[in-house]
Amino acid sequence: MQDVEVIIAQLREQNHQLFLQNQPMSLQNQQLIEQIKRLTEQLEQAQAAVARQAAPFRRAERLKKPAEQHKKPGRPVGHIGVCRQPPPVVDHHEDVPLPCCPKCGGPIHGVHPVEQILEEIPPVRPVVYKIVTYRATCARCGEVRSRHPLQTSDATGAAGVHLGPHAAALWEQKTLDDAAIAVKRVAFDAWIDRLLAHTPAPGGETKIHNRLNEQRDHLLGCLKDVRVEPTNNRAERSLRPAVIARKLSSGNKTDRGRKTWETLASLAATAHQTGKDFIQFLTNRAALAYDRSEKAG
Repeated sequence: MQDVEVIIAQLREQNHQLFLQNQPMSLQNQQLIEQIKRLTEQLEQAQAAVARQAAPFRRAERLKKPAEQHKKPGRPVGHIGVCRQPPPVVDHHEDVPLPCCPKCGGPIHGVHPVEQILEEIPPVRPVVYKIVTYRATCARCGEVRSRHPLQTSDATGAAGVHLGPHAAALWEQKTLDDAAIAVKRVAFDAWIDRLLAHTPAPGGETKIHNRLNEQRDHLLGCLKDVRVEPTNNRAERSLRPAVIARKLSSGNKTDRGRKTWETLASLAATAHQTGKDFIQFLTNRAALAYDRSEKAG
């Protein structure tokens, strides 16, 4: 009997020791479960971010503005609104009645007028002339032909459709002559000077003020050289093929792939604009890079 009691006491002691050993392990197990859960959530977020179309191209989290710093829609308080002013003369008065519901034809109530002013250019139909002239051979002068006063070219066949003198002049007409452009450029420069003389408010206005002040010669170069385009539409059109390719391919999956694609797309656009063979350009550069690696090895 005493032996049984001794065994029971030993088992109880062992059970107590096992309980003490199991307690920190249980705590550690719980911590590991929470860590696995947290890492699983991070992995799912990372996989979802990579799967997005513009994942490598979106703004980094550290560069995003907090929600409280986002600009409110609409014009600032106290800012004077600008709108198109109504013309002094109205040529046509049009009244469009609303006798019933235009959708179901049922009765309506609370009818009140809503006025708008619409400026429209009347349709203009060009006058088309079919001119028939004649060609012959003179014994003294050689080949001769009759001419019409509206003719601007002697080309025929596929190139036999031309603009008349008035249409051609309208097509080539400049809105302002050089002297008028110079006067307006001086006035515009003076307006920019007055604008930059004001101290901007902190924030986005300061950035725009500094950028305009530093890049003024480049941003307004179109006012000094007619060959410089006033917009960046050409650059936007050059980017379009790359954007479409990125969309169809679901975007680059790595930063290295993104940088490689950006470099190749930029080089391809430059080669196209300068009339060079892009493949030959890359072949020559690749051969030079291979030679350098061989020499370095």
